[in-house]
Amino acid sequence: MSRKTLVFVLAASSLLAPVCRADTSAKQGYPIARTSTITEAEQRASTTTLGPREFGTLPWNIMQIPAAAFTPEFTLGADFSWQSGEYFGPTDGTTAPNSSWLWAPLILPTGIKVGFMNLYYKDTNAGADVTAELYKLYGEDINGLGPATTQLIAVNSSGSSGYGYAIGQATNPFTINNNSRWDPNGEGGKYVIEVDFQATTGLSFSGVDIYWQRQISPAPLTATFTDVPTTHTFFQYVEALKAAGITTGTTPTTFSPDAVVTRGQMAAFLARALGLHWMD
Repeated sequence: MSRKTLVFVLAASSLLAPVCRADTSAKQGYPIARTSTITEAEQRASTTTLGPREFGTLPWNIMQIPAAAFTPEFTLGADFSWQSGEYFGPTDGTTAPNSSWLWAPLILPTGIKVGFMNLYYKDTNAGADVTAELYKLYGEDINGLGPATTQLIAVNSSGSSGYGYAIGQATNPFTINNNSRWDPNGEGGKYVIEVDFQATTGLSFSGVDIYWQRQISPAPLTATFTDVPTTHTFFQYVEALKAAGITTGTTPTTFSPDAVVTRGQMAAFLARALGLHWMD
């Protein structure tokens, strides 16, 4: 196996993240709507690829966040309760708009790209909707700078009746950056999901789906190795391996991209990429 081949194998492995349920109900990588009239068998029949899809930089993977993970954030006298099994919503009977919100954190590793947030809902209120919104919070610092927010995705039950599954797509798929919340430029932050009930009767939800992908780090401006310059076909991938600590090169300044990889070198690459260890 040449180094050139191994770069492809290990580049994606260098960005491993906690495994979530794989997307096995999306056709050509995009989510399909689920309603009470679409069975699980029909969803599976609509897919082009079945089986685990957690790894790689192309498949969309799904993180399910159930209603049980959400807690009250803001209410005007609204009480929440479980309705119709796993569906959760306000129940005090008032009709004031924007009367109750729930929230939950979105916890994904830095570097993951998010493209969709989809909502499982039950809406029997003709005059109001349930809405899920994904926000990034940033800007707080030790000097007293107040927090700012950016809405990244919004999805609601508008125009629907009964049980449904609404698809919310990010205008521009965004990369998670947990490295700094105290960032006045908004590059880093923390991520939260708010569920807004515009009335306190006839609205509930059972959770949201977050669709995410792995990514290879963007290429740096300068090269680490003299034999893999910025113009090299595999520059981005080699730099990702070096930055992740998977390779140190054949010398401090060379990578030898066309050299043969020994079994020992392969073992070192895989162990570093996967963080392999033994029980003490």
